[in-house]
Amino acid sequence: TNPNGGFLPPTTHRAACATSDFAMQNTLLQMNLVLLNTTSGSQIRKLKTWVLRCQACRFVYTDQSKSRLFCDKCGSGNTLHRVSASLNGDTGRLKLH
Repeated sequence: TNPNGGFLPPTTHRAACATSDFAMQNTLLQMNLVLLNTTSGSQIRKLKTWVLRCQACRFVYTDQSKSRLFCDKCGSGNTLHRVSASLNGDTGRLKLH
């Protein structure tokens, strides 16, 4: 208790968010925030990330921090495309969508 006789607030607070926007739900879950079920009941089932995939040699780049114009594997230009992907929790393999 504090000197005024009241209780001190908890040292940790939990935050949650409710939204029906799938992109926002994906971002919230990647940030490890709690997602409340919306009234519509539509909630994402899998987290998605984005990868770059070369259309010429099919090599997949998971590191998005480096902007690429050419494929490092085959040297092709203008063939890198952004593709959504998810990670399989059981096998640990990356699945392209």
